[in-house]
Amino acid sequence: MRLRILTLNAWALPWPLSDQPGARMEAIGGQLAALDADVVAFQEAWSPSARRRLTVAGRRAGYTEVWSKSGSIGAGGMLVLSRLPIRASRFIRFALCGFPQDVTHGDYYGGKGIAIITLDTPAGPVALLTTHLIPHYGDYGTEDTYMGHRIAEVVELADALAQIDIPAIVVGDFNFSEPEPEYEVLMGLSGLTDVAAALEWREVTIVPGPPYRANESPPGVRIDYVFARDGVERSLVPHSIERVLDETIEIEGESAGYSDHAGLLAAIDLEATRSIRPQPDAQAVARAAGFLHEGRRQAEQRRSGQLRVAASGGAAALLAVGSASMGPGSRRRLLRAALIGLPAMALVSSAGIGVLADRCISDELAAYDRVDRLLAEIARATSSGGSGAVGSGGVSAAQQRFSAGGAP
Repeated sequence: MRLRILTLNAWALPWPLSDQPGARMEAIGGQLAALDADVVAFQEAWSPSARRRLTVAGRRAGYTEVWSKSGSIGAGGMLVLSRLPIRASRFIRFALCGFPQDVTHGDYYGGKGIAIITLDTPAGPVALLTTHLIPHYGDYGTEDTYMGHRIAEVVELADALAQIDIPAIVVGDFNFSEPEPEYEVLMGLSGLTDVAAALEWREVTIVPGPPYRANESPPGVRIDYVFARDGVERSLVPHSIERVLDETIEIEGESAGYSDHAGLLAAIDLEATRSIRPQPDAQAVARAAGFLHEGRRQAEQRRSGQLRVAASGGAAALLAVGSASMGPGSRRRLLRAALIGLPAMALVSSAGIGVLADRCISDELAAYDRVDRLLAEIARATSSGGSGAVGSGGVSAAQQRFSAGGAP
């Protein structure tokens, strides 16, 4: 059987955070029938109105099965439309995905993670995993604040895949390119096949130029992917892949696009042949451990800084208020108290923010602990020759933490 899979970061943030979202969702929906995929995975379908427009258009194109999370904040931004029956689904929210103080980035509040959908096909069940990793936000190398978080997300994805015995297709916006460490770690931990690389077709998915990326730097990168991994009884063979929904269109008399990402449409053959899945690569495990260690070190460094801010802010506020209360009772004393009290309140506020940030960093460190345990399970598979990471009672850590929804 041949499966056709479409993936697209729809850039469906509410206006003014994205351009013309409603009209663009209608335009995307108008192309679904012609693209003729068996299943469609959208990322950044953040708003309920965007998901509703895409779902209605999908039903017109024959997509009778729908999966998404409700709401906006914390909903993950993902939507799956399928012509194939959805047997089961579950969602794993990333343990690490941004900082609460980085409100303009929004990842902490977006609820990103991994959607795992079990599709019924005439040739047997297939798992579709769709995800959206945290971006660089312009910082690369040693300046990349989110490297530890992105590696943690890669480890969680590899752990989820280790629990799936049926053939698996993984799609989404990964926010890393092929030469970057995250790509190498993912491939080494998971045994995935990069469909575009296997077919020697490596087209960029962030296309520079108007209307949305006229000043894009770097000038075009490949950060959206279709990956495949064989099952125990059946294998997946890449057949074709192409870039779609990448042309300039017109909306209300102006140049526009379907999204600020291009879509990918892949065809993958499902064959009834047994395969031996590769074990996790020890070097990939070591690299992941190193990046997680560095992420933890940076978190501890931030906590030390926040504690200093809290301590100095609180002490300065007390001194300011105390100095204002000295001297004879007069209107001059009252005025002085008012003038010093305002910055004192700001200092108290900064101290409170410091305490709150310390609590968030404690949560971040605990999340690093959980991901370290997942990586340790993956590492044990490299030495034991097992087919997956298994915890107490033959159940993985991911399965123990996320038991709802009927996992594949």
